[in-house]
Amino acid sequence: RPIQRVPAVYPRAAEAQGTEGVVRARVLVGADGVVQRVVILSSKPKGVFDTAARDALRLWRFSPAKLAGRPLRVWVRQRLFFGLK
Repeated sequence: RPIQRVPAVYPRAAEAQGTEGVVRARVLVGADGVVQRVVILSSKPKGVFDTAARDALRLWRFSPAKLAGRPLRVWVRQRLFFGLK
């Protein structure tokens, strides 16, 4: 579970065009809660928000998963929404 979420920076071109979207990603979280890898699974519109989502997710911190009381490395799925107010 995320304990520190860093907001994604909205791409200027997407903001100027009024584009909104969503990115689904797999995130490899280390036993220390630090993100080790981000893999984009899907995005709508394709490619517009991928870099912003990846950059933000790399800065997130998680409560480590545990098995028998010992922290371990796991993949988790996250979805980031990009919307204009």
